[in-house]
Amino acid sequence: MSTAIDFDTYAANTDTLLEVAPYFRVRSPKTVLAEIAHAVSGWVAEARRLGITEGEIDLMSGAFAPGSR
Repeated sequence: MSTAIDFDTYAANTDTLLEVAPYFRVRSPKTVLAEIAHAVSGWVAEARRLGITEGEIDLMSGAFAPGSR
């Protein structure tokens, strides 16, 4: 990830996201994270269904939670 989450952190880190959530007026950040995790949980199966190559899936896997494959 290359966009800063806060003024000092560029790494994708849920702890940082939870810390800065009030700044963005996110009222239930843990709920939002759970909803996002659920929404993307089947991305590999969907990518394969659409004919995306394993190499492309591997390239994108870093954008999702570690161990999602």
